Amino acid sequence: MSRPSRGFPCALARRVLLLMLLAWCGSWINTARAAGPLQLDAGGWHNCAITPAATVKCWGANLMGQLGDGGSQRRTVAVDVVGVSGATALATGVEHTCAVVGGGAVKCWGGNLMGQLGDGTTTGRLLAVDVLGVTGATAVTGGDYHSCALMTGGTIKCWGGNSQGQLGDGSNTDSPVAVDVIGVSGVVAVAAGAMHTCVLLAAGSVQCWGANTFGQLGDGTTTSSPTAVDVVGVSGATALFAGAMHTCAIVAGGAIRCWGLNFDGQLGDGTYTDRATPVTVAGITGASTIAADLSHTCAVVAGGAIKCWGYNATGQLGDGTVTDSPLPVDVAGISGADALAVGDMHTCARAAGGVVRCWGDNNDGQLGNGIGATYAEAVDVEGIDAATSVATGGFHTCSVVGGAVKCWGAGMQGQLGNGTTDSSLVPVEALGIHSATVVVTGPGHSCALIADGTVKCWGDNFYGQLGDGTTDSRSSPVDVVGVTGATAIVAGINHTCAVVAAGAIQCWGDNSFGQLGDGSTNASAVAVDVVGITGATAVAAGVGHSCALLAGGAVQCWGVNSNGQLGDGTTVDHHLPAPVSGISGAISIAAGYAHACAVVTGGALKCWGYNAAGQLGDGSFTDGTSPVDVIGAGGASAVVAGAWHSCAIVAAGTVKCWGENAYGQLGDGSFVSRNTAVATLGVGGVSALSTGAAAQHQCAIVAAGALKCWGDGYSGQLGNGQVGFSLTPVVVVGLGDVVFADGFD
Repeated sequence: MSRPSRGFPCALARRVLLLMLLAWCGSWINTARAAGPLQLDAGGWHNCAITPAATVKCWGANLMGQLGDGGSQRRTVAVDVVGVSGATALATGVEHTCAVVGGGAVKCWGGNLMGQLGDGTTTGRLLAVDVLGVTGATAVTGGDYHSCALMTGGTIKCWGGNSQGQLGDGSNTDSPVAVDVIGVSGVVAVAAGAMHTCVLLAAGSVQCWGANTFGQLGDGTTTSSPTAVDVVGVSGATALFAGAMHTCAIVAGGAIRCWGLNFDGQLGDGTYTDRATPVTVAGITGASTIAADLSHTCAVVAGGAIKCWGYNATGQLGDGTVTDSPLPVDVAGISGADALAVGDMHTCARAAGGVVRCWGDNNDGQLGNGIGATYAEAVDVEGIDAATSVATGGFHTCSVVGGAVKCWGAGMQGQLGNGTTDSSLVPVEALGIHSATVVVTGPGHSCALIADGTVKCWGDNFYGQLGDGTTDSRSSPVDVVGVTGATAIVAGINHTCAVVAAGAIQCWGDNSFGQLGDGSTNASAVAVDVVGITGATAVAAGVGHSCALLAGGAVQCWGVNSNGQLGDGTTVDHHLPAPVSGISGAISIAAGYAHACAVVTGGALKCWGYNAAGQLGDGSFTDGTSPVDVIGAGGASAVVAGAWHSCAIVAAGTVKCWGENAYGQLGDGSFVSRNTAVATLGVGGVSALSTGAAAQHQCAIVAAGALKCWGDGYSGQLGNGQVGFSLTPVVVVGLGDVVFADGFD
């Protein structure tokens, strides 16, 4: 059966959208949820487990302190949660973690935006704090921004976000302290989805409350409810698990019934159709444990084998492929399993002998094997030793070598240019290009400036950003129509620009915010003239804005200005170029996702626009509608801007960076964001530097044309032959045996 269209056509688009949402809105996508006494649990990008000593160990992403080790640095091997002992139950939310400890108290740590830690505040915590008013808990579960506990006597208490009624108290009011769920009793297990909660009753029936957009409450409607409703057609249930927006239960004979969102086949019935009432997962009998997340589901079946179904872009189904499946497939190399944990795009299981194995996405070290695909220090790109230009896209990278263009990383939109939509961990050659001088990349497209002044582009073309007069994506380079005499080019998120004869600028592609500079907001699949620009020497492009460096050192920008990224002292959009305030003598410009920077006379650096991650480098996190001075990075000769970070070449060809650093894109050996410039380690003699408006990684041309890259390597974009996921299970390092409340040890 064909998959319905909901605006997520491929893995890259899903990931780019996720990154954008995380930056602007905070993460709303759910992760795996613990149910009942399960003692191994997976958050979105982190995992936790209870050890034989009843302590808790966690590994993976840690930006919000969800590992509980007192810091915010990701960990690729398991670390101890500080101050938690006597643990008997465990749950991970999207960016927080909770545990039941001695006497039935509950402790939580990590993100606390909506009070999901239950300590009466909305202050995030790097160390565990007590949930107020909860004693006698026997189990705990975590949603995106809420948590719930099963109490002695079979009642439920919940706390945190409640916009969809997920706390079950009859209201839609958030609560940073525990409140009683109305109308439920005799509960034996509880499970929380993104914004819904379900309970298993002693009689084997199931009740749910909260968000119901996709039918995840199972009552035959898509109407949300702040109080419990009965799931239709489920009886004799023995186990329960809630994914982000779907729910599953094990019933008689070990069959599994699921309901809710099914866009990726996560209900396992062979379709991609959402279900407001339960359907049976095909071919499953003898199931003893289930676990689920936003887009995939897994179960332990007879003999301790594991079957998974749903989304599989990073190998999270564990069958050795990256092919989605709406029907269960066998996980390779696992036997004797007795527990599961499913994260956003990864899976973990306790296998024979108590060994924990994980597979799928490893971008934040969530597989726990000590190897991640993000690098906080530079690594060498394989097979590149004479580069003259380099460009970093969202999840791919390209370089000019001897006039040819070589690309690596994600390729599903044809952005590698080699005639396929295959990704590659090492460089492959774009077809038909022999005299390129410069290459540039957007999130899903690439372009090359040819020695004769023409431009060729390839990859995603939804907005006409390839400039060939169509909106057809291309896996091989095509000519940009009407562009001749080009001397410089740049690729924004979904638009492209070139400096042409007499310093005029032409742009093509998306124009939703006026970023093409022609006075309109009409997209164009062929190049249009930017009005009023002459004498330009360089051009820069972000997600919805563009900037030009003029011959006299002035800078003009146009497009979206919601965060001051046009630098004119306002937040008013401009469909035509407007001068950046206070900039003169500029020699280099760059545009990030929603900010821009310039090097001015004397090597000083100035930035303006969005600053939530410190990407302006002025020591604050306050947006700047006019340029501010970057602290700690004098003597600059060139500047580049990534999604939420910035970097510059400074004295002796060294590099300094500032801003967001969750993927190590600053290259300082840490994953700590910085609002002032810090030195990148292990690079010197840099002649060119690149990042992109959607990029979380960085590359530099160093001595003799060799390339070094650092930061996000999720799709192999660092070019060192490694990628951030494993298609089959790997052993978690530093964990040892894991104990379970049901008696397994």
